[in-house]
Amino acid sequence: MGTQTTIPDVSTLAIRDRVWSENAAATLTVVQLSYGRVPAEDVLSGKARPIEARLSADGRPFDTSAWHEGEITDEVYVERITGAGCAFHGLVDAQSRHITQAG
Repeated sequence: MGTQTTIPDVSTLAIRDRVWSENAAATLTVVQLSYGRVPAEDVLSGKARPIEARLSADGRPFDTSAWHEGEITDEVYVERITGAGCAFHGLVDAQSRHITQAG
């Protein structure tokens, strides 16, 4: 598994890194990184640095483009962070991975 960091410097994160979340008062796992508009070769070579990271409490990816519909089975805390800090935090349904609550 990745390393654990307490200061989320997005540009140094890697998938599976563990990050302390002040909002959740828990350690979250990096599940997705965004690099902006750069050549794929730069991402693969390590030349490009992440500009955004998505983190979840259960280490699984999630979708913030849709709201969960129907009964909620269980909720998982998630965050999206940028170089400026936390840009989104909320809860997703554990099964659909869609938003149930946003903050």
